[in-house]
Amino acid sequence: MKLYTLLLCLLILLLVVEAARKPKKPKGKPKPKSKPKGKPKPKTKPTDIFKKYTKERKGGICWWDITRTDCAICKQFVNAMPCGYPLHNYCYKKSQQGCPQVPNYKYTLSTTGYPCYWDHEDLRCAWCAPGAYQCGPGSKTGPDSSLGSRCDRGPSSVCNGVVGDCRHIPMCHVDATCAFKDKVAGRSVFQCKCNKGFFGNGIQCANEDTGAVGVDPNTIVTVKATFSRDYYDKNLGSFPEPSDALVKEMEEINAECTAKFSKCQTNLNVTMKG
Repeated sequence: MKLYTLLLCLLILLLVVEAARKPKKPKGKPKPKSKPKGKPKPKTKPTDIFKKYTKERKGGICWWDITRTDCAICKQFVNAMPCGYPLHNYCYKKSQQGCPQVPNYKYTLSTTGYPCYWDHEDLRCAWCAPGAYQCGPGSKTGPDSSLGSRCDRGPSSVCNGVVGDCRHIPMCHVDATCAFKDKVAGRSVFQCKCNKGFFGNGIQCANEDTGAVGVDPNTIVTVKATFSRDYYDKNLGSFPEPSDALVKEMEEINAECTAKFSKCQTNLNVTMKG
């Protein structure tokens, strides 16, 4: 019994010694202390992509309608271009496409301002990227649709459209010409270009000196004037000018414009009362 107890104690002693010889496992690296949470990043707006290129959101002439001055002014030296409607208060990186967020912007530069191919007097249709098709009327792609008029890649069956250039929609301004611009996918693209001495988008051209947008000489203008006996007596030989001279001038213009081979046309009706 004593021998058994002695052997048991010896075994326990050997186990303790062996355990002491084994190297202790190194403690793991301490977990890094969590950084204090800073202020949350401000949420970005969809229009933030235009900040780099936009100097002022209003005050610039609209390229798609030069009679308007409520469009963006672009920053210089950043290769910027003004966007078309409805993003007309922003500028973006210059390209052959429209600005992002313009409906169907890969093919649409502006959703309004260009003559509609089915009604050349209606300027509520889309300006197309070179080679794109201006879509036809209707509730989905026409100027009365929810997103306005727009363009697509074509062919005409895609959106019942025609190529949106001056060869297919011949409505250049009287002071502009339809000129070759580029070739896109093997297709020649033409663009209205204002003549020397004029500026604009080709659909509208203004005189560089006066800023006035010219009117087609074939435009019919109606002028109606009424002269009473009192008016004639009061203004004879005075303001606004001698009545006799005014009537004579009108008669001379009428005679010139009613002559054979005349370049103008008039129709003067004079009614004498009491």
